[in-house]
Amino acid sequence: MDAINYSFDKKQRLTSRTLIQRLFGEGASFFAYPLRCISMVVDPDPHRPMAPVQVLVSVSKKNHKRAVARNLVKRRLREAYRLNRHRWGTLPLPDDKRLIVALVYTSREILDYTTIEHGVIKVITEIQKRLAAGGDLSAGSTD
Repeated sequence: MDAINYSFDKKQRLTSRTLIQRLFGEGASFFAYPLRCISMVVDPDPHRPMAPVQVLVSVSKKNHKRAVARNLVKRRLREAYRLNRHRWGTLPLPDDKRLIVALVYTSREILDYTTIEHGVIKVITEIQKRLAAGGDLSAGSTD
């Protein structure tokens, strides 16, 4: 029996400034309450190790003024992703391609963990559907 790896290490986090700028400039987005998801398929950088999926978590300072609130929501988001990232399974990505995803928390309220987790699961399943339908993430964009 294979054990599920629940780690969320550095390779799985989107930290490259150039990739982040490209993602927000060119990525396809959709809304899955309470998250706005921006995603994009990219070529991996040969000089930097990259996981098949890299994720960025963001909470707006405009909606949550206090750092304590932002950190709480980011912790809940990361935990929900960490425990549900096994749902990616095998992604239908073209050879030598990687998926980068930004999860932007949009609610003005601090929601409970289960609501955030349902949003993360909706994001994962929607991206899987879009990739399976032809690999074009912009198809059916609701944003």
